[in-house]
Amino acid sequence: MSISNYHIGLSENEPIFAGNENTDSIPIKINRLKEVIKSYSYNNVLLPTKIKDWINNIQEYDFVAAWSFRPERLNPMFNANIPPAYRDYMSSIDLSPIDKNEVLLEKGYFIGPSQFFKTLLTRHPANLPSINEKDIENWKNDIARLIRKNIDKPSDLFLNMMALTSYKMQIDSLRPLSEKQLCNIKNGLTSELASIILNLNNELNAKLSKTTKSFNLLNEEFSIIDFIKANPTDGPVFVDLWNTWCGPCLQETKERATINLKEEYPELTFINICDQSSNVDDWKKRSLDVQGISIIINAESMGKLMEEFGIDAFPTHLIFDKEGKLLKTSVGYMSNQEFHDFISNCLK
Repeated sequence: MSISNYHIGLSENEPIFAGNENTDSIPIKINRLKEVIKSYSYNNVLLPTKIKDWINNIQEYDFVAAWSFRPERLNPMFNANIPPAYRDYMSSIDLSPIDKNEVLLEKGYFIGPSQFFKTLLTRHPANLPSINEKDIENWKNDIARLIRKNIDKPSDLFLNMMALTSYKMQIDSLRPLSEKQLCNIKNGLTSELASIILNLNNELNAKLSKTTKSFNLLNEEFSIIDFIKANPTDGPVFVDLWNTWCGPCLQETKERATINLKEEYPELTFINICDQSSNVDDWKKRSLDVQGISIIINAESMGKLMEEFGIDAFPTHLIFDKEGKLLKTSVGYMSNQEFHDFISNCLK
């Protein structure tokens, strides 16, 4: 990709690039727009009325984050190095069009401000420290000093977002906030901002209190039939083959959360299986959202399983009787109603 005569837009109404763009850059922008619309749709949230301004601002975040801290990603895209004069551009990013919850909760997946703050915290050459149990105001002062070359006078909202993102990164790593951190948050942030991170922490604690069984079998040979026979049940076994990178799989997990499977189908045992194409840490985190047994297996075992039952896609759902005999298979995304119908037809 080659872009000449470019400059960075300095208002939310101006695109990142102005000048001669080749057609390769157009699909990138279209794909980002698709991701925004898709993520809003998944969360049943209406698109903002100023979608154009919002999209531009989102892209500005991404561009600045990548340029400032991961230049190797951008160098192939340009026919010249980024002018150092733009190093203070981050201070002009407009936070106002973006709801604080949205910034923190990543409705846009890996795009936009959430990724920007994570990149700033993890990739800045000054090695910015995590907030841990440090007093929020003192930590914000340290951060402001360390990023002064990039942002001379960061706003209080900007620094608060940095603090919230640091706390959220800890929660995302499945480490609940300590009593000291909870006290710092209540004393150092407004009730509105504090409620965002406290709610996330409460959700994590609730998930960790679940009795979900997880098995990391990456270093073992796995057979679903052998597993069923080695773990006898009183009724049929529902198996969900999924992966953490599979959008329809994650949407299913979100929808199933509205059903208490143990109460709805007490006679069934639920087993969720993904393979090593999923990041192990991400699997551990996602396992807190699934109901029943969660297993991660190696690629060879998954390949044998898929070949044995004629499977070629994720998600795939299988129901076995308690002896390990396959009763029914369904490939592809399954809504809650389709899920109910699938199970009902098998249990007749």
